Amino acid sequence: MRTTLLLLLLGFDVQEVPYKPASAYEANLQYEFKNRPSADTNTVNFNETVKERERRASNSSLPFAGINLTVIELEPEVKRVKIVDNNGITVLSRKVKVGDVITFPMGFTDDMKDRVKAYQFFVYFVTDSKNPVNRIVFFVDRNGDFLINEEKRGRF
Repeated sequence: MRTTLLLLLLGFDVQEVPYKPASAYEANLQYEFKNRPSADTNTVNFNETVKERERRASNSSLPFAGINLTVIELEPEVKRVKIVDNNGITVLSRKVKVGDVITFPMGFTDDMKDRVKAYQFFVYFVTDSKNPVNRIVFFVDRNGDFLINEEKRGRF
C-alpha cells in the first residue's frame, strides 16, 4: 500500500508556471515619496515593537514603489491578468489585451525590506478557465535588491 502511494506521488510531475519572456512585457518602476496614512496614536498594541510603533506613527515622506507593466505580447488563450502578493492577497484581477498598461502599488520600500508588508508579487496571465499560462515575479530582497523573474534590476 505504501509503495503504491509513493509511486503515485512520484509519478505526478509538479509543473511550475513558466516565466513570461522578457521581450513580451515592459516593466517600469514608479518610485516616489509619499506620506504614510496617519495612524491613531491613542491606541496600544501590545504585540507591536517600538520600531513598528514609531514607523506607524511617523508622518515623514518615505520612498514608495509601484509598477507600470506594459503588455507587448500575449498568448492567444490568455484573457486575464491576476496579481497576487506573497501573503496570498489578490492585488488586481482584470481582463488584459496587448498594449494594456497595468499599474499596481507595491508599497513602502522600507516595509518590503523589513518584511512588514508584502515584498513579492506574482503576475499571472490566465485563461478563461483560470489556468495560469505564464507569470512575472517581482521580488524585493532584505538588502533592497529589486528582482524581476530572479534577474536583478536595481536596488532600493
